[in-house]
Amino acid sequence: MKITFISHNPFGLQGTPGTYNLIESFSRLADVNVYSGKPKNKHIARVTDTGNLDVIEINYRDHDQRKWLIENIVTRYPDVIYFCSGTLWRDNDGELIQAIKKRLPNTVFVFDIKSPPLLDTDGQYLQFQKKSRDSLNLLDGIFSRSLEDVSDWFGKPAPKALVYPLGVATNLFKPRAIEATERICRKFIYIGAIHKRRKLDELVECIASLSESIKKQITVDLYGSGPYFEDLESLIEKKRMGGIINLYKSINQDQLFELLPSYDAGIGWVPYENYNYAPSLKTLEYIAAGLVPVVSDTVAHERLQESGFELQFFSNNTTSFTASIENLFIKGFPSGKLK
Repeated sequence: MKITFISHNPFGLQGTPGTYNLIESFSRLADVNVYSGKPKNKHIARVTDTGNLDVIEINYRDHDQRKWLIENIVTRYPDVIYFCSGTLWRDNDGELIQAIKKRLPNTVFVFDIKSPPLLDTDGQYLQFQKKSRDSLNLLDGIFSRSLEDVSDWFGKPAPKALVYPLGVATNLFKPRAIEATERICRKFIYIGAIHKRRKLDELVECIASLSESIKKQITVDLYGSGPYFEDLESLIEKKRMGGIINLYKSINQDQLFELLPSYDAGIGWVPYENYNYAPSLKTLEYIAAGLVPVVSDTVAHERLQESGFELQFFSNNTTSFTASIENLFIKGFPSGKLK
């Protein structure tokens, strides 16, 4: 079977393991090739390389390159074309799919929704959803992490949508040893995109609100890359939180998995806006590494606990966050809940 993957993002981009791990897995079972976007700016951080995969980077905004892409795909004649999030499948009234379907009528077109649409106004949402609905009939199948993401994309449930669960390859981790009674937490880690939408300035404010006695005895290391990196760095300096909050650029996946077990707890700070229903792969990675998952009380995290995992919750405000961290520092997290 031939599968062609098309992604807006550069291959191996930080925060997109659901794409690059999926493609690598399929490459062991099928004849796979990938068209990915070119890096747009210096803030792009790759955490894995292409290995032996057939990956071609193109500028999707360039008309000539889009035309070349269509001809290249038609020549390859794939059985399945798999769009990894992004709007390429329906940009310009779905011209990409229409042009290929006209010449490859038996090819299956699949769209994988890996995040909600990140827009600022109701008007933008309505326009976005209408354009998505207008091209919905061009797809043979839709996959997503949650039905809420599907509704956000189309403005209504999509009959072709199937929900898949997130997971991690536990064999990639060497989890830290579990304490006899409880885990006293002093070393915390956060991993994620350094973007304004992530509201990490509020996380910094919450950490700065901890009591002075606790701040002297804990560290919070933030790993990530993005356009807000320098601003966040300046905020940490302004708050005189250097040495307590340490900001690092992204590291590759192997380094990350080796590093995680050296921490006591992983912080799953997730803004309610846009991400309330979005399942967190990073939280699962914290758990797989044997860390205490201390997380925002989003609907997605609550569903994760309902599925059998034990989490330490906080609301995204200083009172709740400081109470949760202080409890982990003073009383600890029961070892029996670490699994």
